[in-house]
Amino acid sequence: MCLLWGACRRQATGMPRAKALKVNVEDRPGILGEIAPALGSKSINVRAIHAYAEQGRGVVCVVVDKRAAANKVLASRGLQPQEEDLLEVQMIDKPGALGEFSATLA
Repeated sequence: MCLLWGACRRQATGMPRAKALKVNVEDRPGILGEIAPALGSKSINVRAIHAYAEQGRGVVCVVVDKRAAANKVLASRGLQPQEEDLLEVQMIDKPGALGEFSATLA
């Protein structure tokens, strides 16, 4: 599966959409180890995740199967989730697959 943030701003008709929850967190070891079990304890499945540090803060983006419940869990931890649109695409696991798909977005 390939999740493309920001690609939904373009005209990509007929492609499946998804929503990610993005939260700003402390940039410290263990933060994912706190968020993931909190989601799991409410039977929320994390379908995709990516995290990075930016200007001394951490950013965690998750795609989940129960967005409303995940919003509540994250908010209960003092986080302020923001929703982001993205494309969700199934691709073959081979070199060049992303390049071939990207040409369809041009």
